[in-house]
Amino acid sequence: MRCAPSEYKTGNAVARQLEPGRSIKRTLTHPALRGLRRGLGKIYKSFTHRGNLHRERLIPGFEPGSIFLDVDSSWHNSLKRSVLLPSLLRDDVRIATMHYDATPLLFPELTHANTVNVFTEHFHAHLENSSLFICISQATERDLIKYAHEHTGHRSIRTTTIGLGDFEVSGDDGISASPLPVQIQYLLCVATIEARKNHAVLLDAFERVANKHPNLGLVLVGREGWNAEQTITRIRNHCLLGSRIFWFENLDDKELARLYKDAFLCVSTSFYEGFGLPISEALSYQCVTICSNTGALAEAAGNYADYIDPTDATGLCNRIEAYLSDPQEYNNRKQSLMN
Repeated sequence: MRCAPSEYKTGNAVARQLEPGRSIKRTLTHPALRGLRRGLGKIYKSFTHRGNLHRERLIPGFEPGSIFLDVDSSWHNSLKRSVLLPSLLRDDVRIATMHYDATPLLFPELTHANTVNVFTEHFHAHLENSSLFICISQATERDLIKYAHEHTGHRSIRTTTIGLGDFEVSGDDGISASPLPVQIQYLLCVATIEARKNHAVLLDAFERVANKHPNLGLVLVGREGWNAEQTITRIRNHCLLGSRIFWFENLDDKELARLYKDAFLCVSTSFYEGFGLPISEALSYQCVTICSNTGALAEAAGNYADYIDPTDATGLCNRIEAYLSDPQEYNNRKQSLMN
């Protein structure tokens, strides 16, 4: 809901200046924003004075034998890898890349159309030019090798995996108060609201269980994503939103830690994950976890989670119901995580 300016409860004189109809110039002349004006001025100068563009950090060229490591989501970089990588090879530079997963190629129907386009160009450029793919899981490594074989013939690629998921949970000083407005037993799902995360099956299962267990809630943590308009509308218009269903888009680490620590179950119904960070986080807080049997989730959780088919709402409902109706089974699983 968008509030009128008179409804803003900031208690801050500066914030009250930011009302519709006031010009940016008038706002920035407020005395309390003097520091902001100075900061904006420095930023402006850094962009307009070429001598201040960190020239000392520019690399004029790579020496032969250098290694170029492509990391993070570089497929959105304006420097196309189909142009850059062949140029590096001509200069006798070896190329390695961090490989997270190939979701845009494996599941284009679950991915934003623009991401499919830029990722395809980026990924195939690396298939043709990279000497090493550093994979974040064995599952993504297997999928990479299979895709390369099917789409580039018999060209062999060199791969390795890097161990991830060794978490050190902070003490209570690293956990804040719960962001929930009520005390309630709840299922927790940490995932962007997008098609691949498959929240529809989670909602289906929760609604069935909720009819029998009126004190059970559902907490969703994740920003609004793409290709999930129906699911987002379903959440926003749900009759239980605000009383038993809660959606948080911008929590800090301490608030999220509290939700993990207090959750009855952590649930992931994702169709595919290259690693599954929320699952590893949940288990690090000894949170009993149910997740899909796809992608790298079984690799991330091992024998410490229960697995379901992400298309089977009934199977998920039954697993949740089993823990709700049998405290001994739940306590046994909880104790195994604590040990």
